[in-house]
Amino acid sequence: MEQVAHLLRAAVATDHLLTFCIFSLNTLTRSDAVLQLGPEQVDLKRRLIALNPKGRRQTKKYRPVVPVSETLLPWLGLCSGPGYILYRGKPVASVKKSFSRIAAMAGLRGVSPYCLRHTMATELRARNVPEWEVMGMLGHKSRQARTSERYAKYRPDYLGEAMQAIDSYFAELRREFGHLLPEVVFNPVRASRVLVPNLDNTKMAEKMVGATGIEPVTPAMSTQCSYR
Repeated sequence: MEQVAHLLRAAVATDHLLTFCIFSLNTLTRSDAVLQLGPEQVDLKRRLIALNPKGRRQTKKYRPVVPVSETLLPWLGLCSGPGYILYRGKPVASVKKSFSRIAAMAGLRGVSPYCLRHTMATELRARNVPEWEVMGMLGHKSRQARTSERYAKYRPDYLGEAMQAIDSYFAELRREFGHLLPEVVFNPVRASRVLVPNLDNTKMAEKMVGATGIEPVTPAMSTQCSYR
């Protein structure tokens, strides 16, 4: 937990990385699913996230439907756009480089985005969350988990113990290591739209944020979410 606190502290300086970490820790999903997540996949009324976009074929790396934790809920309204993980209003193809950078800043070695998924899966089992619920969150093959998702995902208590464990984890994180972290990690404020200078050189932009797949945009189009 202390390592997660240091990682989040390092990620705070880069909005899309902090958002990526928060979504990953709360959904336990794979990096590509987080990076591709859009508002149309979220049902706020039922508080469910369909990690597999409509029209996308399920693969062996199954993307389940997961509930929205109390911790994640305020983050869902921070940004408006094609996706939740954006840089300059554009989707980011990969955070591997930038994640490695903040991990190094946090004094961590051998840490990848996948470690967020593994960390929370371990935490859920350590907190006595039923195995089938953990498997359901991870999208692992299980007749019981798939059946539960199909017929029980609209129940208020769907994967409820997993959600309680995630919120409990963040409550402990705040209690034990809140002194290391700014308030935005626990209570994200309303994001504002700000114009940023146009970067003519895409490679320069990628070097600055440590991300790939960024397309140059005009000043009129260039926006990013920032916290006040």
